[in-house]
Amino acid sequence: MPIALRLLAITGLATPTLSFALFLPPGSQSPPASDLDRSARAILNRACVSCHGEAKISGLDLRQLDTVLKGGQKGPAVIPGNAEASLLYQAASHKGALKMPPGSKAPLPATDLKVLRDWINSADVWRPPPSNSIFTEAQRSFWAFQPVQNTTPPEAKGNTWAKTPLDRFILAKLEQKGLSPAPAADKRTLIRRATFDLTGLPPTAEEIDEFLADDSPAAFAHLVDRLLKSPQYGERWGRQWLDVVRYADTSGIDNMIYRYGYRYRDYVVRAFNEDKPYDQFIIEQLAGDLLPATKDLNLAAERMIAPGFLMLGPKGTAEQDKEQLLLDIVDEQIDATSRAFLALTVSCARCHNHKFDPIPTRDYYSLAGIFRSTDTLADLQLTSMWWEYPVLQIPGGDTLTVMAPREGKPADLRVHIRGNYHNLGEEAPRGFLRIISSSSRAKIDASQSGRLQLAQWIASPENPLTARVMVNRIWQGHFGRGLVATSDNFGALGDRPSHPELLNWLASQFVESGWSVKAMHRLIMLSNTYQMQSSPNERAKSVDPDNVFLWHANRRRLDAGELRDALLAISGELDRKMGGTIFDWEDRNELVDKDRGLFSASKAGTNFESYKTLRRSIYVPVVRNQLPEIFTAFDFADPNVVTSVRNDTTTAVQSLFLINSPFVRDRGFHFARQLLEGISQSPQFKSLYRLGLATPSDEHRLRLAHLQVLGRPPTPEELAQAMAFLDEYSKRLRKAGRSEAESRLAAWQSYCQSLFCLNEFLYVN
Repeated sequence: MPIALRLLAITGLATPTLSFALFLPPGSQSPPASDLDRSARAILNRACVSCHGEAKISGLDLRQLDTVLKGGQKGPAVIPGNAEASLLYQAASHKGALKMPPGSKAPLPATDLKVLRDWINSADVWRPPPSNSIFTEAQRSFWAFQPVQNTTPPEAKGNTWAKTPLDRFILAKLEQKGLSPAPAADKRTLIRRATFDLTGLPPTAEEIDEFLADDSPAAFAHLVDRLLKSPQYGERWGRQWLDVVRYADTSGIDNMIYRYGYRYRDYVVRAFNEDKPYDQFIIEQLAGDLLPATKDLNLAAERMIAPGFLMLGPKGTAEQDKEQLLLDIVDEQIDATSRAFLALTVSCARCHNHKFDPIPTRDYYSLAGIFRSTDTLADLQLTSMWWEYPVLQIPGGDTLTVMAPREGKPADLRVHIRGNYHNLGEEAPRGFLRIISSSSRAKIDASQSGRLQLAQWIASPENPLTARVMVNRIWQGHFGRGLVATSDNFGALGDRPSHPELLNWLASQFVESGWSVKAMHRLIMLSNTYQMQSSPNERAKSVDPDNVFLWHANRRRLDAGELRDALLAISGELDRKMGGTIFDWEDRNELVDKDRGLFSASKAGTNFESYKTLRRSIYVPVVRNQLPEIFTAFDFADPNVVTSVRNDTTTAVQSLFLINSPFVRDRGFHFARQLLEGISQSPQFKSLYRLGLATPSDEHRLRLAHLQVLGRPPTPEELAQAMAFLDEYSKRLRKAGRSEAESRLAAWQSYCQSLFCLNEFLYVN
């Protein structure tokens, strides 16, 4: 069974009763799930499909439109355009002989009945597409497929809060809901928020003091510019992109090691730091190896490394049906490409027409032909090997060996009926999604795979999805929730934009800026919307409990990598070296085939030696299914799938980890030793010098500890409690026979660890 289908079976997502698809007659495409359509589907799922779904009681299946029209033993369930005469509506409303659901003493609620009546009477649901089109008007007019419009920001109504055009969009929505924006956050909150958002690290005590001392109106703008120039910016935002492209250092299942996968990771970090135009970023990842030759060897190397994007997914390299293996790899590449760049679930059309979006199976196999014409595997032996090959010599450097695809033998595929390559249907010439590209369908040269044309089509400013999807990801990175909350699904089952005009405006600004990601950060962060407090307002909370309309800033928890990196940075141990690999793959892993470079990390375990590194979390090897304990406890992205939004769980395990983990205890120890012994040598504590303190007191140490961990000094009450705690802890240890120095260090270690356990450290306001 293909990997994707296995995953569906395991998770239950393939269970027919879990989905209710409204189909046009066989051979046609499903309409988009409009608000009415989705509401009707939800009602039928809740009230009817348990009996009239897979079970087909009385011969009735309400999961597809053709079977609804066919009906069961009593005839058609629906007469389009005539709800009152339709058996489905009569049964639900108890107006006929049938009274459903079985045993119900009353009809469905009036609100549900109105939805069903309007749905049956809706012409858009039942009308077949025009004879010259495979798509209905409703499908073609779906919001995500419309051209990006540079909308005009609404005028502020005498309110001086809106400082930027972005603010005017937000304020207009708030006013519609009778809400007001929260006050501005204080400077301590802003520097901590901005520093974590852009670098994934806490601000140092010195940086906080310098920002507080800058009284100029442009102080925050200067801070944002400094952070965007920091090399740590690329590591922070590179990690977010690696979530989306399912980055890992092993293949999964048998965990064969991708020895050169790290080159793609380093390429991503450099791309963000250099502010590589996003359209170029897309083209290089899909087809960098197919771009014209260049004399710039560094650029040539980048272009060969970038298509590693296509290689990184999980692979069942021991699958013995090799054609099935190749098609599974193609399916995974289509899924990653369509969700990462277009926020569409194209892989759902592998076995049948997409049940919710206008993506026919033929379009899936048009894309599959492009990727099947690209060679990912270097051989098809018992355990298959992917392509790893030297590409060029960099002056003054090393056998640049990359993990990247190669052009294969170009060929179109035929539709695989029900996803079975033994059961072939019509030919599907290589091409793109017709719902978007029908008017400008580029012809693919028969001698090429079509990857370059695909990349150019996705990266085109005319593509209605690409710019919207990326600015939505950037917005999500700053606010915790995208303007479209389902940031990897802009299709019918995804959420609708909370601020559609703002999304359009941001997308147009993104393209006009030359696809600059850093410019989009500046545009967002310099707004009053970004700089609001996170304090709650009970009245506003009752109107908008999920803060969809952004009447205040959202608090967010540090992700797993930020937490680990912050602990290392605060303790003074963080190794800031960038790039390269620390994966000790040859000496400490299972040899599979050394001559072919095949090693397995299946014996790595959670205590794998490379996990003990002091480098940033982005450089910790990602062994699929065997992540470090801190990653699994704090919701690291699942590297087996595209992850646009990480889980955000709150469990007892997380608190217990902070209290009991040797990793956290060790960080407390090193932080305590810095405070006691290393202040005069450590650059992160330079602020003491300005105070003229050659020998700092414990009160000054506590001030620095709180600044580093929480971004603020202790209150007088906290200071008194801390002093009492340190004194009592030391006394007890001395009574137990420990020396003065040992007792003092242990007390400070315990106090530092207690700061790490605070929610105030774990969350960014």
